[in-house]
Amino acid sequence: MAGGKGFFGSLKSVAGDAWGAIKGAGTSIKNWWKGTPKPVTTNITSEVQTTLDRIKNGVKFPHRNDGAVFQNREGILPTQPSGYYREYVYPTQGTTGPGTKRIIIGANGDIWLTLDHYRTFIQLQ
Repeated sequence: MAGGKGFFGSLKSVAGDAWGAIKGAGTSIKNWWKGTPKPVTTNITSEVQTTLDRIKNGVKFPHRNDGAVFQNREGILPTQPSGYYREYVYPTQGTTGPGTKRIIIGANGDIWLTLDHYRTFIQLQ
């Protein structure tokens, strides 16, 4: 990435920049399912803020896949080279494990949210 920061060095600015895209994003957020954008009617800003802050601050959720390469095996997100996407746990209240929610961040700053463990995605940025 620019400036020689690499993926993890740039992650803090990517997560921080996400707020511009998320704040009041009721009209700009897309539900990405099998490549078909659909409007999202819920405001998810307050729900994802804690997780994006955690990612921005470099705090790891206690799960083996938090920060791991997301392989996009489902083929729902745009095709990118291996290692482009990273996944982060977005804790699900009322569960004993990490739950079904994840935030996926691409190397170019694209941010995706899945609430159903990779079946559908909401594009945040």
